[in-house]
Amino acid sequence: MRHEVIVVGAGGGGAILGLVLALQGVRVCVVERELTLPNPSRVETIQPNGQQILHRLGLLDALGAEAVQPVRRFDFIQIGGPRLCSVDYGMLPPPWNQALVAQSNKVHQLILARLSAQPTAELLRGMEFQGLIQRHGSITGVVVRHRDQKDAVEIEASLVVGADGATSLVREALGLPAKLHRYRHGYLIAQLSRPSGTDEARYYIGQGELLGLFPSPEDRLVALYMIEASGVNDFKARGLDSFKQRLAAIDPAMRIPLESLTAWEQVGFLPAFRVRAERWVTDGAVVIG
Repeated sequence: MRHEVIVVGAGGGGAILGLVLALQGVRVCVVERELTLPNPSRVETIQPNGQQILHRLGLLDALGAEAVQPVRRFDFIQIGGPRLCSVDYGMLPPPWNQALVAQSNKVHQLILARLSAQPTAELLRGMEFQGLIQRHGSITGVVVRHRDQKDAVEIEASLVVGADGATSLVREALGLPAKLHRYRHGYLIAQLSRPSGTDEARYYIGQGELLGLFPSPEDRLVALYMIEASGVNDFKARGLDSFKQRLAAIDPAMRIPLESLTAWEQVGFLPAFRVRAERWVTDGAVVIG
């Protein structure tokens, strides 16, 4: 198989890049190791500039109420104290005068569907990266293998793009030095029913403590609570009730919605990290994200 561009990784960056290229008539192949979309509980905030990108790609109007929730104001509040400040998107010129709290998997699903529908695009799921094809000192393709098959296949392309995340196998195979920095804190995440009168986002800030509450699609609300990444197990050992009581103490309006949390399996953990690489480009290949 030969394409103009092959993208390894169909996450947000890889899927969008593949769609942008395909809409310009570029023959692009996007390979993804997962068969299904991961982490259905994850949400993202799409800023006005991101909304403009989705609009130019013809995606924004296709995102319905089940996928995105408009939010105009983000209030920052001292825990046990006054409101510190507010960020009001309503001050911006329309139609970009709001943020969109998005159900990530539904937005991602739409992007992949549009990508698959393009005549010059091919999306291959369940394909695990095995290595690079190199000729005369230049990268000319990749070797991949379907997770349910024994034999690997070669896919040739004029350009290889590694969009396979923080621990990129493509970047490693290219020999591009990088440092992965894991931040000290991460976030517990839970989706709850949304109390009436909570149509704006709120950040509660304290000494080494942060709780974010974001309206999300279909009358839901996302709670993000910052904890030390190395102490997740110790935190959970204190019991789910302790967690729920702390959140309710910070925002009493959350007491009733928190009753729906009955097991830690309903609470996810989002680590925070960054990647710094000396180079992101080599002859015939580039790494993004």
